[in-house]
Amino acid sequence: MKIQLLSLQVAGGLILLLLALQMIFGFSHEPSATPEKGHDIAVFPLAVPSIAGAEAIMAVVLLTDNQIYSISSQAVTACVVVFIMTIIYGLMLLANPILRIIGNNGAAILERVTGMILAALAVELIMQAIGAQRWLR
Repeated sequence: MKIQLLSLQVAGGLILLLLALQMIFGFSHEPSATPEKGHDIAVFPLAVPSIAGAEAIMAVVLLTDNQIYSISSQAVTACVVVFIMTIIYGLMLLANPILRIIGNNGAAILERVTGMILAALAVELIMQAIGAQRWLR
């Protein structure tokens, strides 16, 4: 299909930016009680998990490019992904106690601050890809 890695980087940045904007402005997709006609819940999942969503997959794809990174660098990336998943698992186990401590307002503030950081990262990804594209021409 001859899709350049830079195109995937821009696409991943845009998806990440959309997720960040959802976090900042509080948009949500509440699933309806009744599925759409012709859509079986078993076949069409209600949501894609944010942990292993498109932005996370795109980050791993970009960090494991065989033409840029050596096998040892890619192994380090794999170890970091496993480490992060372990931390996320631990935080999920502690989610209820943390929510009791910070409350719903604290959780909303934390979500918006995290969304701002994510938006900045997304813009940086897009700018890097556009800058790299300019150097290739």
